[in-house]
Amino acid sequence: MQKPELLLYSILGPIRPDIRPLACAIEIIEQLLFVQHLPMENIKAMAHIYSRVAERLQKQTATVAKAIERLTPLCWDALVLNNLLPTYIGDPSMQMPPPRMLVIYLAVYAHFELPFAVAVKKYPDILFPLDASACVADVDVMKAIHRTQAMPIVSDVPICPECGEELSQAQAYCHNCGQRLDWSQYKGTQVICDKPPVLT
Repeated sequence: MQKPELLLYSILGPIRPDIRPLACAIEIIEQLLFVQHLPMENIKAMAHIYSRVAERLQKQTATVAKAIERLTPLCWDALVLNNLLPTYIGDPSMQMPPPRMLVIYLAVYAHFELPFAVAVKKYPDILFPLDASACVADVDVMKAIHRTQAMPIVSDVPICPECGEELSQAQAYCHNCGQRLDWSQYKGTQVICDKPPVLT
């Protein structure tokens, strides 16, 4: 088991931004996955990651969310730049996942010291407890990875990329998990400027 701070320094090297929010998020996800046995598809960014990190570090949830959402692209860029995707994630062709998923991938690496793609194959019953009885012996690693990343659009129904909840319109925030949504890549989309929900 690798300490999250050491894991992040091995990826990022010495950097100026405070890595504690991301390290704390990795630690919390590791606890949820491997002690509380919460399936990874049930882990929500706001409820399970940002709010708990904020409580632990005695900071505002919004501050923690911004810090983690700034650190995860830095982490991803370092993985790509230093050709570390095979080492930490297992799939060198993967596109950058949402922050929640990158934290999960890093938590899996911190726990097993194996890339996510290898850990999925080796420990499917731990990482996918709901599906374990269906296909423990023959897990399609790429299918498992892609299943954990919600797609932004399924047919004509918009889907929150963070929690997978169906959205009724091009809203600025998901009504289920509070994730801020970016519709800039979809031409002609009129964004409804609603406020993020207050999550408890």
